[in-house]
Amino acid sequence: MSIDIIPINGKSQYFDYDNFETSVKDTIGKKCTDAKIFLFNNFPVSVSIETNIDLIIVIAIENKKGNFYIPKSNGDKPVYFYNQIIPIKFITNFKDEKISVEDENQIIANGEFVDYSNEINSIRFSLINYLSNKCGFKKNELYIQPLIFIENDNEFILDNFLISKTFDFKCIHKYFVKNHADIFISYKDWKSEFGYSAVTTDLERITEQASKDSEIGYLTKKKVERIAKQLSSSKIIFEELNKNLVIISGKAGTGKSSELLLLTMKCISNGQNTLYLTYNKLLIFDIAKTVKSYVNARLNNVNINNEKPGEGSVLTLHAFFYRLSKSLGVLHVLNADRMEKLLVTLKERMRFVYDLLNIHFVNQKIDFDFLKTEIQNHPTFDIGIKEVGIDLINFLQKRNAFSIDDLNKISREFYNHKKKILGNIEANQVFLADYYGVLENTLLQIENPQQFYEKYNIENKHELLDVAIGLSKKYVGEKDGAKTITEKGFIEFKNRRVGGHRRKRTLFIDEAQDCHRLEKEILISIYGSNNIVIANGGKEQLIRHVELCNWEISQAKKLSIKKHYTRNKSYRVKKTVVDFCNFVAKKFQIDLNLEPLESEDEGELIFDFRQNHTESEITEIFNHLNLKGKVNGCSSYESLMVLLESNSQRNSNTGQSEPISETAIINEFGNIEDAQHSRRGTWKHLNTLEKQDFMFWDGTVDDKSQLIVPSPNESRVLYYESCRGLEAWTVACFSLDKFFNQKREDPDAEKYLIEDLFLNQNNEQRKSMFAATWVIMALTRVIDTLYIQVNDKNSEFGKVVDEYLKQGNNNVRQLTTNASS
Repeated sequence: MSIDIIPINGKSQYFDYDNFETSVKDTIGKKCTDAKIFLFNNFPVSVSIETNIDLIIVIAIENKKGNFYIPKSNGDKPVYFYNQIIPIKFITNFKDEKISVEDENQIIANGEFVDYSNEINSIRFSLINYLSNKCGFKKNELYIQPLIFIENDNEFILDNFLISKTFDFKCIHKYFVKNHADIFISYKDWKSEFGYSAVTTDLERITEQASKDSEIGYLTKKKVERIAKQLSSSKIIFEELNKNLVIISGKAGTGKSSELLLLTMKCISNGQNTLYLTYNKLLIFDIAKTVKSYVNARLNNVNINNEKPGEGSVLTLHAFFYRLSKSLGVLHVLNADRMEKLLVTLKERMRFVYDLLNIHFVNQKIDFDFLKTEIQNHPTFDIGIKEVGIDLINFLQKRNAFSIDDLNKISREFYNHKKKILGNIEANQVFLADYYGVLENTLLQIENPQQFYEKYNIENKHELLDVAIGLSKKYVGEKDGAKTITEKGFIEFKNRRVGGHRRKRTLFIDEAQDCHRLEKEILISIYGSNNIVIANGGKEQLIRHVELCNWEISQAKKLSIKKHYTRNKSYRVKKTVVDFCNFVAKKFQIDLNLEPLESEDEGELIFDFRQNHTESEITEIFNHLNLKGKVNGCSSYESLMVLLESNSQRNSNTGQSEPISETAIINEFGNIEDAQHSRRGTWKHLNTLEKQDFMFWDGTVDDKSQLIVPSPNESRVLYYESCRGLEAWTVACFSLDKFFNQKREDPDAEKYLIEDLFLNQNNEQRKSMFAATWVIMALTRVIDTLYIQVNDKNSEFGKVVDEYLKQGNNNVRQLTTNASS
C-alpha cells in the first residue's frame, strides 16, 4: 500500500519532482494510502493544433473503505476525489508581469486581457478524441478539464487557470478546492470496483500509442535535421527578426514556407512566442506536427541547455479574424437588430412560462413531467411558447431547481445561456455573409474606437454585449435607469482585448501575397510591422484574391522592410514532374521556370485516362505509389497524398447520414435550438483500399473543426483546394481535368490579375490561366512520383496532357487496362 508517483517520458523542466512528491504526501497522505499519480511529461503527440501539452497528470485514488481524499465539501456533503486526467500548459512569459483578476473571471496582465480559452477548448476536445479513437477509452465516460498554469508571484485560481509562483500538489489542491467542479471523476471506468487495477494498464496503452504516433519518417526527420542545422548557423535573416518587416519571396516549391518555418523555430528555440497564419485549414496539421517533432527533438537533446521553449501557435487567417472580431463584439454589433428582436421574443415567451411555473414553485408542487405535460397541452400557448417552456423545464431539472429562489436564479441563467448561443450563431452567419464588412469594422474599432462607438450607438448596447463578450463592471454606466457602456470603458475594453491577441508574439504569414488589404492593415495595427515575417509568392501564385497584396506600404506610408529571395530551384519536386509543370505553365503563359530538386533519380510521372477502375486496378496503382514512399523511409503520412475534385469521386449512397457536429439554428418559430450537420459521402475507392490495409485520414469532411491531427500511419485524402503548402513523396490526382474546368468557371476566373494592364489576354485565356495556376499548385505538392487521372482526353487540360505525352519524355508513362504497373 503506497502512493506511487510515476514519471513518464522523462521529467518536466517546469517543476521540482522531489518537492512535488513531498507536497503530495503532505496533502493527501494522512487519509489516503493507496493512490497512483502519473506525470506524463511533454506528451509527444501533437493532438492539438492550438498548442502542445507540456504535462498530463493522471491521479487515481483506490475506491475502498478508509482510503480517501476530500478536496472540498458541497454544503455539508463531502466531495470525494476518485480520479483526474489533467492536461497542463505552462505559461512562463508572465513571470515578471503585474497580474490581477477582474469580475472574478478576467485575467489582466499589464493592462492586457489574458485569454487561453481557445487553447483550453482545443486541448479538451483533442485529447478526449485521441484517448477514445486511438487508445480504447470510452468517449462518453471521459470528462477532461485542461489547466493553464501561469507562473507569477501572485496567486489566483479560476476555472482552468492556476496562477502561482511554484507548481506542486499543494497548489493543485487549492485549485480543486476553489474551482467550480463538484465531481472529481475524469474516467468513470476507473471508479468501478476493479477500475483502479486497470489504471496502470490503460496508461501503458496510452504510452505505447503515443510512442507510435510520435514516430517520424524520412521527410520529417530531414526537415527537423535541416532546421536544427540552420538554426545553429549564423544567418543574416535571424538578425532582422523583430526589427523590420521581413519578406521572403519566391516561386512555388522554392522553399518560402520552409524558410518561414525555420524562422518560427528560431523564435521558439529562443523562448519567444510565435503565431503562424495560413489560409489552408489542413496545412496547420502539417505545421503543428513539424513544430511538435522539432520541440520533441530539442527537449530530448541533452546538449541543449535547460531553456524553456516559446509558445508556437498555428491558425488559419479566417479563424484568427473570426476570433478577433468576435472578441471585440464586432460580429454582435453588426447583427444587433436581428439579435435584439429574437431576445425580445424570448423574453416574452419566457414570461408566459415563468408565470405558470411560479404558481407550482410557490406551492412547492414540483413534478417536472407534470409541468411538461401542462405546457404541451396548454390551450392558449402557441408552438413557440411551448418549445421555450419545455427547454426551460429541462434546464431547471438538470440544475435541481426546487425553490422559488432556484426558479428565479436559473431562469436568468437560461436566458443568458440562450443569449450566448444566439450570439455565437448570429456571429457565424454575419462573419460568413459579410467577411470584408467585418474586417472593415474590426479595423475601425482598433484604430478609431471613438468613431465605432458613435457609429453603432455602443452606449446603449449593454444588453447585447454583456453576456456575449463579458464586459467588466468598470465599463458600465447608467442612463435613465438602464445600464450603458461608457466610451472610456469601451476604449479600455478594446485595448485589453487587442493586447490579449499579441502575447509578445512574432507573427508569420504564409502565402501573404493572397492577403486582402484589410487583413494586412489589421495585422500590422495589432503586431507592428517589425514583428511580422511573410512568405510572398507573387502574382503567379494568387488564388484567394485577384489583386496582389502590397506589404511594403501601410496607411499610405512606406514600411521598413528587408527582402530575401529564394532561388527558382525547387526544394521539393524532382525533374520529371518539374518538366511537366513548366510545360503546363508555358502553355497558359504563366511565368514559372521552376528548376528541379537535385536528386540521383528524376522521379516518375504516370497518366491515366481511364474513368473507372476495377478493385485490382486501383489496388495495383496504390501499392505502387505507397511502395515508392516506403522504400525511401517515409511514413504512410509522408508517402502518399490523394487529391480529389470536390464535385466528383465521391460515393453519396453511404446509407444513413452520420452526424458529426452540433451547432445551433433559429427554427421556423424564431426559437434558438441545437441542430446537427451530416457529413457527405466518402471517396469511392476508400473501402476497396482499406480492405487492403491502407489507412486514410479523410480531410474532405464538411466540418474541419472535428478533425484530429493525422497519425504517421495514415495517408491523406483531400480536396485540391486544401492541398496548398502540403507535400508527399507520391501524390495521386484524380479528375484533374474536371478540377481545371471547375476552376475555369469560378467567378474569380474572369477577374484574375485584372489590375495587371500588361497582361494582354482575352477573357477565355484569362480564365484558363486562373485554372492552370490552381493545377500547378496541386502538381507541385509531390516530391517523387505523380499519378494523374484524366477523365476526358478531349478536354482543354486533357489535350495539354496528350500533347505532352507525344513528346516521349523519360520516366513518363500512360496506364491502360491490365497495364497499370
